[in-house]
Amino acid sequence: MHLGRTRLRLAADDVYGLGATLFYLFSAEEFQESTQTSTLLPHVPPQLFELIFQSTQPDESRRPSCDQLLTTLTMQTDLIETVIA
Repeated sequence: MHLGRTRLRLAADDVYGLGATLFYLFSAEEFQESTQTSTLLPHVPPQLFELIFQSTQPDESRRPSCDQLLTTLTMQTDLIETVIA
């Protein structure tokens, strides 16, 4: 049981890290929990913004799972390419 909880915790940390990295990619600003993400990411499509917002929630139970994150990013590939271009 303890090992399973550790894996879930590590996955939640990975999701947070990816969310913070995506935030940096689209804003060129270091992510901090006090950051007002909506003002720094006005050019990011709403679906992608919501994914970044959810991924960086302080409460790990409110973050998407790795599978949810992968599914959403896979479906948003065209949006990501548009924002980066």
